[in-house]
Amino acid sequence: MAFKLMGRLSLDGAAFKRGIAKAKASVKSFGAKMKSALKSPAVQMGAAMAVAAIGMQVKKTIEWGTKLRDLGVKFNVSTGFLQQMEYAAGQTGVSIDTLMKAYKKMAIVQFDALDPKKGKSQREQYQAYFKALGISFKDLKTLNPQELFLKVAEGVKNMDMNAIGAQANIAGVFGKGGVEMVNTFRVGLKGLVEEFEAMGLAVPDDTIQRLGTAGDDLEKLAAYNRKSWANFMGWFFKTWDKMMSHITAWAESIINVFTIIDKLANRKIGIKEGVLELRAELGSDEGSMYDKRYKAEMARRKKDREDAWVEKKKALVKEGDAEMAKDARVLEQQQRNEREKARLAAAAEQKRAWTGFKADKLERIGGSLGMKSTQLNVSMQQLALMKKADVERATIMNATTHINESIKG
Repeated sequence: MAFKLMGRLSLDGAAFKRGIAKAKASVKSFGAKMKSALKSPAVQMGAAMAVAAIGMQVKKTIEWGTKLRDLGVKFNVSTGFLQQMEYAAGQTGVSIDTLMKAYKKMAIVQFDALDPKKGKSQREQYQAYFKALGISFKDLKTLNPQELFLKVAEGVKNMDMNAIGAQANIAGVFGKGGVEMVNTFRVGLKGLVEEFEAMGLAVPDDTIQRLGTAGDDLEKLAAYNRKSWANFMGWFFKTWDKMMSHITAWAESIINVFTIIDKLANRKIGIKEGVLELRAELGSDEGSMYDKRYKAEMARRKKDREDAWVEKKKALVKEGDAEMAKDARVLEQQQRNEREKARLAAAAEQKRAWTGFKADKLERIGGSLGMKSTQLNVSMQQLALMKKADVERATIMNATTHINESIKG
């Protein structure tokens, strides 16, 4: 709605007053039009929707900042690095959670590859995984996990994915989730990070921390609200049970009252008897029929809730048992797969050890082994003869000693 206020105020008497009056009228007219426009349902609805949209955006921003702050603590990385990774993940169709799990796995493997507590063969295996992805031993020692992650991503980008062992090497560094990261790496993680920085989209860390604090405060407020609403709903359902029990009891009491009145009208009972029946039906004491029906209805409702919960618990236990059984079967299958994998690896290693030996060489190896066995048998026989000779020597010495003592005696 356009409004144009134009006027020329003159200082000469009547003209000045007319100018003031005209200006006041224009302002008054504009105010009236604005007030009328704001009363429009469409304008009010639009304003309400705008406020709701702003509120929703504020809430989403606070939740985003809180998540980044918490992820930074969880994975021991800066919020700046997380924002870079979030942008790269979003551009390549994976979640920030998936990407950071791969990062955490890589950081663990990096540590294990250098950990002297690990066996030599295990360290060498981890180092071989990294080497296949373009990472040297020096890189493992000097680069921090964030720097290493970017360099590994660059190595995956440039590697031949159809090469033998390519997928296994990626899984060896990033775990099973590494396969999901291949597309991100192939697009170019480094390039996406540079693009993010060039656009100037990074939010300062102190702002992220403040958003996280706001998120904590909102969570506290939500907890208080949940408690308040829970208390209210508890009171409401309790009151609802009482109200419905009263209605049920009253409904039957009203029918009985009309029955008593009908009997009085038809003189089937006397006035005294009728008054006693009405008192027994509607009396305020605890022994009245109304009170008994009210308590019976409350007890029935309570029992229905308890029975329903018992059935629900049975279903939950059954569901939990089924999940546990499923997990046990999955674990058993994984163990079988690992045993089969170890068996095949051992067979392959044995085959590799003997591959390339021709028949004549195998014969020489067998002959050499046979000769060694024969030499061992001869050595064992010689040892037995030496032990026998020692025993005989000891026997002769004892006999000689005994004879000498007899002669002296």
